[in-house]
Amino acid sequence: MEEKDRKEPGTHGKTGKLGIPGPFGLLLLSLLAMAGCAVPSNVREGDLVGKRFEVKTSGLNWAEIAYTPRPNDPDFCFPCRLSLFGSGEIQFRTGRSPQVFDDFSHKVNDPNWNHIVGDRVNIGDEAMRDVFQQLVDAGVFYDEYRRVRPGDEPRPPMVRVRAKVDGNETLRVVDNRRVVRIVERLLPTFAEAARALPPPAE
Repeated sequence: MEEKDRKEPGTHGKTGKLGIPGPFGLLLLSLLAMAGCAVPSNVREGDLVGKRFEVKTSGLNWAEIAYTPRPNDPDFCFPCRLSLFGSGEIQFRTGRSPQVFDDFSHKVNDPNWNHIVGDRVNIGDEAMRDVFQQLVDAGVFYDEYRRVRPGDEPRPPMVRVRAKVDGNETLRVVDNRRVVRIVERLLPTFAEAARALPPPAE
């Protein structure tokens, strides 16, 4: 897998007048803008029915997100995986390879085995707490953990969220607009890596 290590995002890329890297700076500014709205009681019309709670900063929190893009997306043509860690790290993968969603895949004969690119960035533990809080506020977490069997099939763009935050677990597949937007705000910093992906095998 082709992967760029970007644990020190401030040392590369184009910067603005304030010295903030282009796509990474936009990500941080987006998170800061949302942080003021991230409160447990922030329930809006159309939100999912779920458990709301105040998220604590913790390296034990995590989320695995599978993002299915809208058709004809110019930057993200293939399903994407985002691994979020409470320490602040986001790991990104996309492509047709079985390795995208299975770290231990043995399907080495798959014609798209090498059709994968990855990238990573660290946004800091407080910024990551804000991301987790946004997911909580959007209703991603059930009142009690259970596997979801949706009656209506979600349509792209959609996300599959499996997460554990402050001991609360969830597994949901949704096309809820608020949840999708939270994930899509994380994606622009990885657009360059996604565009580098060659066409898949037929």
